[in-house]
Amino acid sequence: MSRGSDFWSRRKAQVEAEAAEEARAVEDAEARAAQAELEEKSDAEILDELGLPDPDQLEPGQNISGFMQKAVPERLRQRALRQLWRLNPALANLDGLCDYNGDFTNAATDAPGVATAYRVGKGLMKHIEALEREAAEKAKGIAAENPENPSELAAIGTDSEVDAENAEKTEILQDSADTADASTTIVSDVAEYADGTPLDTVEEEPLRPRRMRFRIESETE
Repeated sequence: MSRGSDFWSRRKAQVEAEAAEEARAVEDAEARAAQAELEEKSDAEILDELGLPDPDQLEPGQNISGFMQKAVPERLRQRALRQLWRLNPALANLDGLCDYNGDFTNAATDAPGVATAYRVGKGLMKHIEALEREAAEKAKGIAAENPENPSELAAIGTDSEVDAENAEKTEILQDSADTADASTTIVSDVAEYADGTPLDTVEEEPLRPRRMRFRIESETE
């Protein structure tokens, strides 16, 4: 009994699917025929026939759902959507700070097999090695031009480095001296009051003697 009921259930579902497919095919054929007829007409005639406004004359807040019908040609639908985008400030004025504006699907950091010059604990080794090779080649070129005294070239390089360090130290000391001169405040040897009267010319009043008074209380029985 269950096997037979299962067969008829599958058969019923198959018939329903076939009927839906046929209805969809008829619908698509009618839509294609309508589209073919509309393609032969101008945009003004199509809009008048479908009762739709001019897409370029749409105003803010106006409903454009009529342009989403299947009978509307794609070119008119796109014109209506472009006008909607221009009228809506949220769509027309894009915010460059929106994190969803960027395309993160092909980011270089997520792509497999990305090579990097950075080495853990060593830094950018390729860059450092390239600088070392460049310095070595430059030294070889100088030595080739002056093969007689290669030691003098090294001495010249060392002297230039020392001169640069000495010049830098001299400049630092000069800046420190200028700063010290600018911040020096001259203090007068003679102390004065706020009104300009020297302290030595003012006679201080003698201190009054301090008098103490004692009172003795006797206990009485």
